[in-house]
Amino acid sequence: MINYILFAIFVILQVLDFWTTYKCLTINKGHEANPVVAFGISKIGLIPALAIYKLFAVVVGWFVKDVLIAIAILDVVYTYIIYSNYKIMKA
Repeated sequence: MINYILFAIFVILQVLDFWTTYKCLTINKGHEANPVVAFGISKIGLIPALAIYKLFAVVVGWFVKDVLIAIAILDVVYTYIIYSNYKIMKA
């Protein structure tokens, strides 16, 4: 059961990462640190690239949700990423 809760948190974190990344980039603060996503943004645009990447992340999260430590680490990592994006937005 805890795995599904952590996965649900992971999905919420993906939405928040999408939003904070979108806000940072549209107000010209910061840059996309992930080179794969940055390449996608340059080729297909901000929203489509972020949406595809976030969808991919959720699918990967679904497959690793049964490894408790993996989904927990992903939640911690994305919490930090969102926090960093928020700090950039407010700077």
